[in-house]
Amino acid sequence: MFQSNVLVQSKVNKSATPVIVTLDIGNSCSGYAYTSIQDFCNDNWTIQMNEPWARDRHVTNKTCTTVLLEPGSGLEKAKYGYDAETVFADKYLDDEHHDCLLFRDIKYELYKDGVDFESTITDVYSGKKRQLCDILLAVIKYFKTQAIDRVQKRFPSTNDATIFWVLTVPSAWKLETTMLYRDLAIESGIPYRQLKLVTEPEACLAYMMQHININIPNIEKTEIANIVSVFDARVMLVDLSGDATTLSVHRVSGDKRFKMVYQSKSHGKGSTQVNEQFLLFLSNLIGEDIIRTLKHDYVDDYMAMYNEFEMEKRRIEPESPDRDTFSFKLPYQIEETFKDQYKDEYKTITQRIKDKSDYRDHVRYVDGRLHVEIKVLKALFDVVLNKIEVYIRNVLQMVPCARVACLMLVGGLAESKMVQDGMKNRFKEMLVLTPKHPELAVMKGAIMLSLLPEIEPPKPTCYHRVKDENIISSICSIQ
Repeated sequence: MFQSNVLVQSKVNKSATPVIVTLDIGNSCSGYAYTSIQDFCNDNWTIQMNEPWARDRHVTNKTCTTVLLEPGSGLEKAKYGYDAETVFADKYLDDEHHDCLLFRDIKYELYKDGVDFESTITDVYSGKKRQLCDILLAVIKYFKTQAIDRVQKRFPSTNDATIFWVLTVPSAWKLETTMLYRDLAIESGIPYRQLKLVTEPEACLAYMMQHININIPNIEKTEIANIVSVFDARVMLVDLSGDATTLSVHRVSGDKRFKMVYQSKSHGKGSTQVNEQFLLFLSNLIGEDIIRTLKHDYVDDYMAMYNEFEMEKRRIEPESPDRDTFSFKLPYQIEETFKDQYKDEYKTITQRIKDKSDYRDHVRYVDGRLHVEIKVLKALFDVVLNKIEVYIRNVLQMVPCARVACLMLVGGLAESKMVQDGMKNRFKEMLVLTPKHPELAVMKGAIMLSLLPEIEPPKPTCYHRVKDENIISSICSIQ
């Protein structure tokens, strides 16, 4: 295993490495992006993505960060992403899963104190342990291989020697953890002279600045610049990715660049929290024990239902009439399980909804489909957004965050019009900005930051240069 005590940051050699690839391995979901130097020079906004990942009837920009080890096979034959979840679900139904090892939320382990090359990770179902670095190394190798295959289809002359790699890391990690992750990337076969680490907030901020500079009309851009670009202006980056919300505050310093002055730890109020509210809603309708049985005994159907809602919830908009209905097909195992568990109490799911549920006047269940009034689902968003608002306002009471005038939303949950509109309504005293495709901010922003290291805020109409003050610097500062 390659190990070093020095964090060296390479710069892109545009002649030797004409293709640049970003690997964004997240706690919940992962993916990659790429471009050629020539394409990027022609268009600073358009960056190529991995092929869409397919799950059931949906495709997504990222796949889940999951690894499955089957009996008798090593990491070289492991399954990854949606494929891992599907294979495990099939084995679970056939009662052949007992010797399988399923690992989720792999990168989350690196937030823990004292993590090193000897740290372990626990299997989701059996409780068995494996070396964390072995699993994470396998994940890096998998996405690296996927990226090379994709890049070579687009640029046939590309090989390992002509690719520059950018890996994204949370700024909340300790330096030792960042170095461990860097060492694993080198162990995966990435030459250290062709590798750079970029913190997620910096990548998102670069993406946001490019969005403002390229996609915003000049009149609006001037108004935005007068808020976010003057000396000592502070903006809060709100990353609504996966199962957590991460906040970072950035300040315009005397050299006209953003510098991080505050970084929060991840807080459990992210994209999946709306999904959790939906599961609580189903429990109220049908029974908590029914949903628990579905999750435990019918893993594939449970995940299919969960993923379908994850995609469909993004179609709900503030303008959608409250009395309109959202139609959702439930797995047939729900009805079968209901008949087994409630045969002496209720004859049908409809009867239970009428007798027990708080939503009886707003929901209909017909032929396996749930028809829910839109206002009920809007209320699920409100529950999560209210919690996010409290979290943000508490952080705004801290000294480095007191003069924040702009919120910048990125991450998967920020794709939702309900979230964008809800945040604007809750923070009317601030400018609230959301870029195009906020879910891709980290992946694409990392490439932008690597190729355009001089990205600056849009220029205000009036700028006063004042001597810079002391600030709290990022834990992993990437210059």
